[in-house]
Amino acid sequence: MATYTTKKEYEKNFGPVLTDLFEHIGDCYLINKDKPNSETLVSSCVYSTFCPVEADNLTACYQQEGATVYKCYAQETLFARCLSKLAEDPTKLSEDNQIKFLYLNKLKKNEGPSKLRKDL
Repeated sequence: MATYTTKKEYEKNFGPVLTDLFEHIGDCYLINKDKPNSETLVSSCVYSTFCPVEADNLTACYQQEGATVYKCYAQETLFARCLSKLAEDPTKLSEDNQIKFLYLNKLKKNEGPSKLRKDL
């Protein structure tokens, strides 16, 4: 990832990327806020940028009637594994997505996506 020496240079390059992330988070919240399992659906939507297949599978599971963490355990595990691998090596993502992913991880350091669900 590029290194920026001035605040102005940093804002010029990261500002649009983070604005895009915040808009995506807002869209995910608005789409899912009134659904059953909304916290999980919002989280999987937010993180779908980084793990699209796993997020789609998790979303599909939680959209089923009577869905619980027990019924969706396999999808939860695969989703968490994908995010964990990216946390270990975010260079697998595009530069813009690295910025978004690292921002979210710094935001919720050591609390993971489940804690983010409660705060969104």
